[in-house]
Amino acid sequence: MTNQIISVMGDLGEFKPEKLDAELSQNIGTIIVAGQHALYRHADYICTNNAEQLDFLVKNKAEKTVVLAPRDQYAKYVFYNKIECVPVFEDLKTYDFDPLNCSQQTLALATACWIGSPVIALFDYLLESKKENPALKAIMKIYPMTQFLLIRGKKSNKVGIFDDMSNVKQIDQTEFVDFYKKYVRKL
Repeated sequence: MTNQIISVMGDLGEFKPEKLDAELSQNIGTIIVAGQHALYRHADYICTNNAEQLDFLVKNKAEKTVVLAPRDQYAKYVFYNKIECVPVFEDLKTYDFDPLNCSQQTLALATACWIGSPVIALFDYLLESKKENPALKAIMKIYPMTQFLLIRGKKSNKVGIFDDMSNVKQIDQTEFVDFYKKYVRKL
């Protein structure tokens, strides 16, 4: 998976399997989803810190998918196939990052950053001013060498909260496919 784009599916809930057209599907890279995101059956990794969702996901995930959960929840499922404990997020320790208490989309983003990729695309990412936006911006600042792509839906506008961040681009799905094709050709 080296040098491949990682795509994180957040908590917004607008990006459904039927919206995953063939071209986007072929050019999305590694997929990490937050909990029971509508694309959990298409994911390479599912990040969850919700005990009820974890039980469902362990039993209903695709064969190739790995479920990642915080240690306290993972312990109950340790003998199941393709479930792992979320990593220790050393880079986030100074922020008192707690995998059990953050949102699932923040957990998915932290996992994507831990895995590492020069480019991380955020699809269906719920922006919320009190908790999510500060966590998102903090993670983006910790990884200044990572290019973050905030992928907008077809009818959504750019938001101004990332204007001061040089490692964040806001693009639509068509622009993302073009970016991905050019990026992969360079490899």
